[in-house]
Amino acid sequence: MREIVYIQSGNLANYVGSHFWNTQECYLTDEDETPYDRRMSFRESLADSGKGAICYSPRALIFDHKSNFGTFAKSNILSSTENDQSPDTAAVASLWKGAVDEQQSDPIPKSDYHAKLERDDANPDAASPRVQSGASVRYWADFSRLYFGAHSFQAVPDSYTSGRSGDGDWGTSRDTFARFNEETDVTDTAVRVLFEECDNPQGFQMTTDVCRFGAFAHGLVETLRDEYPKLPVLDFALLSSAVPADVDVDDTAGTRRAINDALYLREMGEVASGIVPIQNPAAWKGWASPGLSLVYHSSAIVSAHVESITLPMRYRNLNSDLSSLIASLSWRGHTTFAQLGGILPATGAEDWAKATYNFPLGGRSDRKKADTYSRVDVLRGFNDASLAKYEDWSSRFTSAQSVVNRYQAAGYPLPSSFPPIFDARLLENPAVDDIHSVSVTSCLSFLTTSSAMAGLFSKYATFLERLRRRPTVASSIDFLEADDWRELTNDFWTMHDNYDNGASDGEIDELGEDEG
Repeated sequence: MREIVYIQSGNLANYVGSHFWNTQECYLTDEDETPYDRRMSFRESLADSGKGAICYSPRALIFDHKSNFGTFAKSNILSSTENDQSPDTAAVASLWKGAVDEQQSDPIPKSDYHAKLERDDANPDAASPRVQSGASVRYWADFSRLYFGAHSFQAVPDSYTSGRSGDGDWGTSRDTFARFNEETDVTDTAVRVLFEECDNPQGFQMTTDVCRFGAFAHGLVETLRDEYPKLPVLDFALLSSAVPADVDVDDTAGTRRAINDALYLREMGEVASGIVPIQNPAAWKGWASPGLSLVYHSSAIVSAHVESITLPMRYRNLNSDLSSLIASLSWRGHTTFAQLGGILPATGAEDWAKATYNFPLGGRSDRKKADTYSRVDVLRGFNDASLAKYEDWSSRFTSAQSVVNRYQAAGYPLPSSFPPIFDARLLENPAVDDIHSVSVTSCLSFLTTSSAMAGLFSKYATFLERLRRRPTVASSIDFLEADDWRELTNDFWTMHDNYDNGASDGEIDELGEDEG
């Protein structure tokens, strides 16, 4: 059946994940009406109503600190028999057998969006605006439309990092996974539950908030490799806001985050089959919409491209899966890193060379044209005019030696949970008064293996060399020993050489033009 197991780790990853699954819900229509196989991403179970109805829940594991789940445990868990004891309380109870005086905080109220959904279900004839303010979103669960199995809820107790800064701290994140896995044995419990329901799993699709959950996710993949060594792992790595070329080495917090990102890319490169680095939205350049400063908004953009580029793996009658996607990008056998980019919406874009966005590099402003080795393009909702623009763009940025796989699909669906950040004139069915309505827009998403990745790795290598020349600064990074600095720097130059096309400064543009 080619099932996919999804893993989301960290706050930003779960914002992306909420949008991702809300989009997936749009495909849960009559099977004869959709080309997508819901069984690849969803588990089937009987609803609690006792009427024999089928309920679909994502085949996903969701890791985050308990305080980031908001109302998720109460409003989005399928099983009514779920143990209400918090992970923090459970951890204490396992160590202390005496009396416990437990004080609980006030329950978190429903989100505005969930309250609107409930009112609409109770009174379907009443007006129920679909637009919600980004300022009203408190947690990634606030706009989640789906129910999840109890095993998906993997809340990491906040007490694990009490008194320690988790941002950009590889050591804290590593210790957190070790402790969490020791107390929950997650691979032998939650992971096994998912795999026991699979006939022929494709592998793992991960989304990782590297800043806080980088070493956690790496430890999890190492453990999964022991159990499932042959299954591919595709990781969308959401990096921190510390862009190495812009970090002041005297900025301790920024330095730690950049080094944590570097460690993640190096370490995950050893255990994952494919890695797609994505620059943190806080570091994006060139976006016209100021609203993208809200994580609820920017995560929707990332999710749209992640969901679209992986769409061929969920087609019912298409011979495409995780393994073939990764193989098509790993052109030399050791090029495990790929770049995500695209245009959303694609319909209104005039100059595609300037409109295409490169997420690993965080913008469109690099200088030299990159050599494209392989590329996977997904075109959604294209009319004849958009297709002509695509053909022109592709011909200008694709050499005769490039391997390009192209897929066309229906437009990208925008459920009412998607933030109102696009001009309504660029949407199909731009309903604004129905919370259950779904608009549609055009979208181009691509994954590329090219020499542009060398530019990213050279920036990390140069940054690490700068730090090595500042021993007092380097010594403040407590999760790296002296010898580790030299090894990490050399590894990034090796990673650079794997992608380099001979450019000396690494300033190369992927499928775009100079903006000044």
